[in-house]
Amino acid sequence: MGKLNLIFAIHSHQPVGNFDHVFRKAFKDCYEPFIDIVEEFPRFRFAYHLSGPLLEWIEREEPGYLLRLRGMVKRRQLEMLSGGFYEPILASIPTRDAVGQLKMMNEFLREKFEQKAMGFWLTERIWTPNLPHKIALSGLKYTFVDDTHFLYAGLGSDQLFGYRYTESEGEKLAIFPGLKTLRYSIPFKEGKEVIELLKAWYEQESDLIVTYADDGEKFGVWPGTYRWVYEKKWLRKFLELLEKNSSWLQMILPSEALEKYPPAGRIYMPTASYEEMLKWALPVPAAKKMVRVIEKLERSGLYEDCERFLRGGVWDNFLVKYPESNYMHKKMIYISEKAKGNDEALKAVWRAQCNCAYWHGLFGGIYLPHLRHAIYQNLLQAQRLLGLGKEKIDADLIDFDRDGNSEIIWHGKDLNVYIAPAQGGRVFEIDYVPSLYNLTNVLTRREEAYHEELRKNIENQKVEEDVKSIHQIRKAKERDLDRWLIYDPYCRGSFLDHFFSQEVSVEDFRKSNYVERGDFIDKRYVVLDHNLEKNGAEVSLKGVGNVNIDESELPVTIDKIFRLEGNKLSVKYSIRAPELIGRGLRFGVEQNYTVHTGNDPQRFIMLKTNDRGGLFKETPGKIFSHENVSRWEMINEWDNWRLICISDKVFELWHFPLETISHSEEGLEKVHQGSCFLLLVPVEINKNGIMEFVITVNVKKYT
Repeated sequence: MGKLNLIFAIHSHQPVGNFDHVFRKAFKDCYEPFIDIVEEFPRFRFAYHLSGPLLEWIEREEPGYLLRLRGMVKRRQLEMLSGGFYEPILASIPTRDAVGQLKMMNEFLREKFEQKAMGFWLTERIWTPNLPHKIALSGLKYTFVDDTHFLYAGLGSDQLFGYRYTESEGEKLAIFPGLKTLRYSIPFKEGKEVIELLKAWYEQESDLIVTYADDGEKFGVWPGTYRWVYEKKWLRKFLELLEKNSSWLQMILPSEALEKYPPAGRIYMPTASYEEMLKWALPVPAAKKMVRVIEKLERSGLYEDCERFLRGGVWDNFLVKYPESNYMHKKMIYISEKAKGNDEALKAVWRAQCNCAYWHGLFGGIYLPHLRHAIYQNLLQAQRLLGLGKEKIDADLIDFDRDGNSEIIWHGKDLNVYIAPAQGGRVFEIDYVPSLYNLTNVLTRREEAYHEELRKNIENQKVEEDVKSIHQIRKAKERDLDRWLIYDPYCRGSFLDHFFSQEVSVEDFRKSNYVERGDFIDKRYVVLDHNLEKNGAEVSLKGVGNVNIDESELPVTIDKIFRLEGNKLSVKYSIRAPELIGRGLRFGVEQNYTVHTGNDPQRFIMLKTNDRGGLFKETPGKIFSHENVSRWEMINEWDNWRLICISDKVFELWHFPLETISHSEEGLEKVHQGSCFLLLVPVEINKNGIMEFVITVNVKKYT
């Protein structure tokens, strides 16, 4: 009988921008106790990947941990894995950045552990066929994918052992398949069950290699796992079982497997990730349909045979599913191109390539405002290091978001303004550069496939006591979350143009329960003129559409002139609509901004109305409407900025918090995404058939 060689690889990560207390708790509950125990079992040999953001935190806060790992490397118990330093999706970033991040991690491992990296962790196991060529210059020799990648390539379940070579343009890479059965068993099943599973594979005539490769956070961070893995001693008992069975079961490092054993053959895999990721990437209607198809196959007993032929979307679909993700991604590409040759700026761009804020599955991801903020913060830092807009406004008229239409991109010393003429003449980004803050970093309320399950199970909100895989956690973190399942009919932005009848209220607007009388929200506005001056930039847009009233389509033309000068953005509206005279309509200008929380005494809203003396305070977490408003402010003491909005026409101000319902590792939760403001004025057309007014947004330091 041969030996069963077990490759044990784990990956631990905390995203750029995560809170320090999260790093601290994860270290104390997971990363530290894991090493505490495995140090006692020198025959337990494993490969370990720590992402760059986590390594930087450990180096700063817990440097002794790195010394312990170094000792384990020296005695050949541990093999450190490379990877894109700031945990990017390698396939989604420029090749020069992918290679640069891999080399950065290689150098870190060489310096801290005196080890030449041989293999790397593939972020989210997102594979594209050109990756071997893309990473060739990094000098790395192997990586891990899921066994589903091998099945998608047409291999059978009896061909998921050892490793295989793939190549792109002649550049070769070894691939180890991490077995799903092990991922779903470790550490969730009793150690004896895992040993029995391994023993079933052992009954071969020759040596066999099986690979376990998964997240390190399931050893203490995932809900219930700290108690299970450490207090109930799952890990210690499992390692003891491995030693007891060492006559037929041995641990082997991946680089040793490459040296000692020949490959099982060649393989060419399609674009893929783990199966859950491919489902999450689908648009909601398709994701729901896929769930129904799987349920039907399971009931018929055919799912196991059909599983390898069922695939969801690709990771890049998240850039379509969430336009906010696409804006971040394209800004990253844009700044990366400008940062070539500037190492300090390029490093800030690399930090902004951390994958977590760009997508959503079971973890908060793009739904977490602080992660999106970290992306923008680093990109704005890169802008500042590059000097974009420092002397004069740096302007581009380009297809920024790659949708086939041109956008207007203004970078200034104090403010950046991004305008999409073809999307309702909307402003989709306003940055206050001195505070490295995207003021418009909000998220549209949209349906997720799991919302349907929330509606079905909302009455059952008990806390689960038994340890479960993260994929099985379905509880709501608070009651009545279904009340917040409100979806926006359009992507949120600023300077969006609405026509309302008199009966629409702020509550109707919040609930998306109203009739939009105009067709300007997604109207294609035409660029009439785009001028740059020494101290400013100006663009004129025109939208030609209709307002529907009494089943009649009444023609309306809206001209918007945007002007950026210093820390001030002004928008002049000219609405030509002679047929709206006496129709009793209201015109609303929507703006969306964020202070990232609904209830913080240092982040608030101030209002000034003509019928109340002085300014009075409101909170971002409150729904309100006030008449006769002449000025409102949004203040963020924490990040040192204040936004002041003034109109030369007195208006009614509506406000409501944008709240989303999303999945996190602990269950379903409500997240404050930002504030929606609507400046509402009656449609009062003068004798020339025109209504005109100017809105000015001024942003400056709070102190």
